[in-house]
Amino acid sequence: PTEVEEAVGQLLGQAAMSTSQDMQGFDEEQATNQVVFSNVLACYQNIDGATVDEAHGGGRLTDAAEEAIFKQPTTPLRPSRRQFRLLESAMQEHRMRETRNMAPEDMPGSFITPGHGFSNRAKVFYVLGVISLLGGLGAWAGRRVLRSLSEPPPRERTAKSVRQLLKAEVRLDKVRLDKKKKG
Repeated sequence: PTEVEEAVGQLLGQAAMSTSQDMQGFDEEQATNQVVFSNVLACYQNIDGATVDEAHGGGRLTDAAEEAIFKQPTTPLRPSRRQFRLLESAMQEHRMRETRNMAPEDMPGSFITPGHGFSNRAKVFYVLGVISLLGGLGAWAGRRVLRSLSEPPPRERTAKSVRQLLKAEVRLDKVRLDKKKKG
Protein backbone atom coordinates (compact mmCIF):
# COMPACT_ATOMS: atom_id res chain seq x y z
CA PRO A 1 0.00 0.00 0.00
CA THR A 2 1.00 3.59 -0.56
CA GLU A 3 1.95 5.99 2.20
CA VAL A 4 -1.46 7.66 1.98
CA GLU A 5 -3.25 4.31 2.34
CA GLU A 6 -1.09 3.46 5.36
CA ALA A 7 -1.81 6.83 6.98
CA VAL A 8 -5.54 6.43 6.31
CA GLY A 9 -5.43 2.95 7.84
CA GLN A 10 -3.69 4.28 10.93
CA LEU A 11 -6.28 7.05 11.33
CA LEU A 12 -9.14 4.58 10.94
CA GLY A 13 -7.52 2.29 13.51
CA GLN A 14 -7.17 5.19 15.95
CA ALA A 15 -10.78 6.18 15.35
CA ALA A 16 -11.97 2.62 15.97
CA MET A 17 -10.14 2.47 19.31
CA SER A 18 -11.23 5.95 20.39
CA THR A 19 -14.20 6.40 22.69
CA SER A 20 -14.59 10.09 21.82
CA GLN A 21 -17.91 11.21 20.34
CA ASP A 22 -15.99 13.21 17.70
CA MET A 23 -14.49 10.02 16.28
CA GLN A 24 -17.83 8.17 16.04
CA GLY A 25 -18.78 7.85 12.37
CA PHE A 26 -15.23 8.67 11.22
CA ASP A 27 -15.06 7.01 7.82
CA GLU A 28 -12.45 6.36 5.15
CA GLU A 29 -13.30 9.50 3.18
CA GLN A 30 -12.81 11.72 6.22
CA ALA A 31 -9.52 9.99 7.02
CA THR A 32 -8.32 10.47 3.42
CA ASN A 33 -9.31 14.15 3.55
CA GLN A 34 -7.38 14.60 6.79
CA VAL A 35 -4.25 12.96 5.35
CA VAL A 36 -4.41 15.05 2.17
CA PHE A 37 -5.03 18.21 4.18
CA SER A 38 -2.07 17.55 6.47
CA ASN A 39 0.17 16.84 3.44
CA VAL A 40 -0.91 20.08 1.77
CA LEU A 41 -0.32 22.01 4.97
CA ALA A 42 3.11 20.40 5.50
CA CYS A 43 4.04 21.24 1.91
CA TYR A 44 2.81 24.81 2.32
CA GLN A 45 4.90 25.32 5.46
CA ASN A 46 8.06 23.52 4.32
CA ILE A 47 8.46 24.38 0.63
CA ASP A 48 10.81 27.13 -0.52
CA GLY A 49 10.73 29.33 -3.63
CA ALA A 50 13.40 27.38 -5.55
CA THR A 51 11.49 24.11 -5.13
CA VAL A 52 8.25 25.79 -6.26
CA ASP A 53 10.00 27.06 -9.40
CA GLU A 54 11.41 23.60 -10.06
CA ALA A 55 7.96 21.96 -9.68
CA HIS A 56 6.32 24.58 -11.93
CA GLY A 57 9.01 23.98 -14.54
CA GLY A 58 7.91 20.36 -14.75
CA GLY A 59 10.94 19.02 -12.92
CA ARG A 60 10.72 15.99 -10.66
CA LEU A 61 11.67 16.47 -7.04
CA THR A 62 14.29 14.22 -5.56
CA ASP A 63 13.22 11.74 -2.91
CA ALA A 64 15.12 13.71 -0.27
CA ALA A 65 13.36 16.94 -1.27
CA GLU A 66 9.94 15.22 -1.20
CA GLU A 67 10.74 13.76 2.22
CA ALA A 68 11.74 17.18 3.54
CA ILE A 69 8.69 18.96 2.12
CA PHE A 70 6.03 16.42 3.11
CA LYS A 71 7.58 15.37 6.43
CA GLN A 72 4.87 15.20 9.07
CA PRO A 73 5.82 16.73 12.40
CA THR A 74 5.21 14.79 15.61
CA THR A 75 2.47 17.19 16.67
CA PRO A 76 -0.39 17.70 14.22
CA LEU A 77 -0.16 20.85 12.15
CA ARG A 78 -2.71 23.53 12.94
CA PRO A 79 -3.37 25.99 10.14
CA SER A 80 -3.74 29.65 10.86
CA ARG A 81 -7.04 31.27 9.89
CA ARG A 82 -5.37 32.80 6.84
CA GLN A 83 -3.94 29.43 5.76
CA PHE A 84 -7.27 27.72 6.29
CA ARG A 85 -9.12 30.34 4.22
CA LEU A 86 -6.48 30.03 1.49
CA LEU A 87 -6.85 26.25 1.37
CA GLU A 88 -10.64 26.48 1.47
CA SER A 89 -10.73 28.97 -1.41
CA ALA A 90 -8.35 26.79 -3.44
CA MET A 91 -10.59 23.76 -2.83
CA GLN A 92 -13.73 25.72 -3.81
CA GLU A 93 -12.02 27.01 -6.95
CA HIS A 94 -11.00 23.45 -7.86
CA ARG A 95 -14.56 22.18 -7.22
CA MET A 96 -16.05 24.99 -9.36
CA ARG A 97 -13.62 24.22 -12.19
CA GLU A 98 -14.54 20.53 -12.06
CA THR A 99 -18.25 21.39 -12.09
CA ARG A 100 -17.83 23.65 -15.12
CA ASN A 101 -15.94 20.93 -16.99
CA MET A 102 -18.60 18.28 -16.26
CA ALA A 103 -21.02 17.26 -18.96
CA PRO A 104 -24.69 17.43 -17.90
CA GLU A 105 -24.95 13.64 -17.65
CA ASP A 106 -21.94 13.51 -15.27
CA MET A 107 -23.58 15.74 -12.67
CA PRO A 108 -25.08 13.96 -9.68
CA GLY A 109 -28.84 13.58 -9.86
CA SER A 110 -29.00 14.32 -13.58
CA PHE A 111 -31.58 12.57 -15.75
CA ILE A 112 -30.45 11.51 -19.18
CA THR A 113 -33.25 11.43 -21.72
CA PRO A 114 -33.22 8.90 -24.54
CA GLY A 115 -31.85 10.49 -27.69
CA HIS A 116 -29.51 12.82 -25.80
CA GLY A 117 -26.82 13.89 -28.22
CA PHE A 118 -28.86 13.06 -31.35
CA SER A 119 -29.07 15.56 -34.17
CA ASN A 120 -32.45 17.25 -34.69
CA ARG A 121 -33.22 15.01 -37.65
CA ALA A 122 -32.38 11.87 -35.67
CA LYS A 123 -34.56 13.10 -32.80
CA VAL A 124 -37.52 13.53 -35.17
CA PHE A 125 -37.07 9.98 -36.52
CA TYR A 126 -36.69 8.65 -32.99
CA VAL A 127 -39.93 10.30 -31.82
CA LEU A 128 -41.80 9.15 -34.94
CA GLY A 129 -40.54 5.61 -34.41
CA VAL A 130 -41.68 5.58 -30.79
CA ILE A 131 -45.09 7.01 -31.74
CA SER A 132 -45.45 4.43 -34.53
CA LEU A 133 -44.52 1.60 -32.20
CA LEU A 134 -46.98 2.74 -29.53
CA GLY A 135 -49.71 3.27 -32.14
CA GLY A 136 -49.13 -0.20 -33.60
CA LEU A 137 -49.26 -1.81 -30.18
CA GLY A 138 -52.46 0.09 -29.36
CA ALA A 139 -54.10 -0.99 -32.63
CA TRP A 140 -53.11 -4.61 -32.07
CA ALA A 141 -54.47 -4.59 -28.51
CA GLY A 142 -57.67 -2.88 -29.68
CA ARG A 143 -58.28 -5.50 -32.36
CA ARG A 144 -57.76 -8.27 -29.83
CA VAL A 145 -60.26 -6.72 -27.44
CA LEU A 146 -62.85 -6.10 -30.17
CA ARG A 147 -62.46 -9.61 -31.57
CA SER A 148 -62.95 -11.15 -28.14
CA LEU A 149 -66.09 -9.03 -27.62
CA SER A 150 -67.64 -9.88 -31.01
CA GLU A 151 -67.06 -13.65 -30.96
CA PRO A 152 -69.29 -15.71 -28.73
CA PRO A 153 -67.37 -17.79 -26.26
CA PRO A 154 -66.91 -21.41 -27.36
CA ARG A 155 -69.44 -23.80 -25.83
CA GLU A 156 -68.17 -26.47 -23.58
CA ARG A 157 -69.30 -30.00 -24.40
CA THR A 158 -70.72 -32.25 -21.80
CA ALA A 159 -69.51 -35.81 -21.40
CA LYS A 160 -72.67 -37.09 -23.10
CA SER A 161 -72.23 -34.82 -26.13
CA VAL A 162 -68.57 -35.89 -26.46
CA ARG A 163 -69.64 -39.56 -26.55
CA GLN A 164 -72.30 -38.80 -29.16
CA LEU A 165 -69.77 -36.89 -31.28
CA LEU A 166 -67.29 -39.79 -31.17
CA LYS A 167 -70.08 -42.28 -32.09
CA ALA A 168 -71.11 -40.10 -35.05
CA GLU A 169 -67.51 -39.84 -36.28
CA VAL A 170 -67.10 -43.63 -36.12
CA ARG A 171 -70.32 -44.11 -38.16
CA LEU A 172 -69.13 -41.59 -40.74
CA ASP A 173 -65.80 -43.37 -41.04
CA LYS A 174 -67.62 -46.70 -41.64
CA VAL A 175 -69.82 -45.14 -44.31
CA ARG A 176 -66.81 -43.69 -46.10
CA LEU A 177 -65.00 -47.02 -46.02
CA ASP A 178 -68.04 -48.79 -47.43
CA LYS A 179 -68.32 -46.25 -50.27
CA LYS A 180 -64.65 -46.74 -51.13
CA LYS A 181 -65.03 -50.49 -51.26
CA LYS A 182 -68.08 -50.26 -53.55
CA GLY A 183 -66.84 -47.39 -55.59
